[in-house]
Amino acid sequence: MNKSANKIILDKLDLKWANSIDDFVILNGQRVHFRKEGTDEKPTLILIHGTSSSLHTWDEWVEILKNDFQIIRFDLPAFGLTGKWTGKYKYLDYSGINYCDFCIDLINLLGVDKLSIAGNSLGGEIAWRIAAKIPKRIENLILIDSAGYDLENVSTPITWKLASTPILCILGQWFKVPRFLIRQDLELVMGSPDTITDKLIERYKDLATRRGNISALTSRLRSATAQATVDIIRGVSAPTLIMWGKKDPLIPVNLAARFNNDIENSQTIIYDDLGHIPHEESGKVTATDALEFLKSNGRT
Repeated sequence: MNKSANKIILDKLDLKWANSIDDFVILNGQRVHFRKEGTDEKPTLILIHGTSSSLHTWDEWVEILKNDFQIIRFDLPAFGLTGKWTGKYKYLDYSGINYCDFCIDLINLLGVDKLSIAGNSLGGEIAWRIAAKIPKRIENLILIDSAGYDLENVSTPITWKLASTPILCILGQWFKVPRFLIRQDLELVMGSPDTITDKLIERYKDLATRRGNISALTSRLRSATAQATVDIIRGVSAPTLIMWGKKDPLIPVNLAARFNNDIENSQTIIYDDLGHIPHEESGKVTATDALEFLKSNGRT
C-alpha cells in the first residue's frame, strides 16, 4: 500500500473517531490525539487507557466528572489515532517506563502542574509510575485493574495472540481482523456479554487494527516483561483508590489486595459482576465511586 493511500485511510479514521472537541498535538515529533473537556478553573484529572484501547473508553466517566474537573484524555502511542512511536520516541520500546516519561512530557506540554490521575490496566501502571516519579504534583491516584505485578496462568485476548505470532502479525497489516474475533476478545475482558454493542465492536476493530497499530502492539507485548516494580509502587504517596472487577481474567482480583498493601494511603472497591474494564462496562457506577473518592480528598 503506498503512502498516499495509507494517509487516506488514516484521515477517514480521524473523521470517524475524532469529534469536534478533539485535537492533535505534536510532541517531540509524535502526533498525539487528545481531548480536553470541562473547565480550566477546575482541578485537572488525567485519564489513561489500557492496551488495545483508546481515549473513548472513558466516555461515561467524562459525562459524570466533567462538571467538577478539567479532564484530559489521550490515545497512547501504539493505540487509537496516535499511532506508533515517531519523532524523539521512535526507537523506544513500549515499556511502562517509557510510557511514563512520554505522559509526563505531554502533561508538561499541556501546561498542567497539579493533577489527579486514573488509569486502567497498562494505563494503571503508567499512572502509578507517574505518581511515584513526580509525587509533589499528584493530588490523587485511581488504579483500575492495574498492571504492575508478575502474572501467571492468565487468559490472553485472541488479537494479542495474533500480534505475538510473527507471520500472523505481518498478515494483520494487510487484512482486517474479523469482527467475531474482536467480539470474542470483548467477551473475555467483560463480566457480561450483554454490554457489548455493534458500535463498541466497530470502534475496537477500527482502532486496534489501524495501520501501524498491530506492529506496535507486537512491540508492546514484547516490552511488557516482568520488572522489579514493587519498590516503585511502595513509593506512591498520593491518596489512592484501587478499583477492580472480580471477573477480570487478565489481571486477577487478588492483585488489588497487593496494591492496597503496598500503597500506604489506599482503599479498595471490588465489583463482583465486572471484568477487566469496569469503567467502560459500568461507567456510571464506577465514575460515581471515583467522584466520591475525589470529593473526600478535597478535589472538586
